Amino acid sequence: MIGHIAFSPLKINNQDSKWVGLAPISVDPKHQNNGIGNKLINEGLDRGRMLNYAGVVVLSDMDCFERFGFNNKPNLEIHEEPHKDTYAVSLNAMPPEGKISVHSAFSRRAWGYSLSSTYN
Repeated sequence: MIGHIAFSPLKINNQDSKWVGLAPISVDPKHQNNGIGNKLINEGLDRGRMLNYAGVVVLSDMDCFERFGFNNKPNLEIHEEPHKDTYAVSLNAMPPEGKISVHSAFSRRAWGYSLSSTYN
């Protein structure tokens, strides 16, 4: 495998939504800096539009996602990652505001951290 990208459903304000979270994205170090990560993100966004997703959210402490249309959204709060900025790109809807919840499989608790997820 050279690269991988995943999108997972999100709840916003404890309600099901058509928004998804982007994570993780990875590229084998031997193949980095060849545009593979860019292609994975662009293809993922294109498929999200085709599947009628409302938009995509990513947590990052870097602004590298802005080149794909993501904007910092301080009105989106992810309880489990208060130290990171929340970036979102709308595909078929206006950007939401409020609290984002991830599925428990992606919560900090699932990975041995103390904070819990509110996604059921």
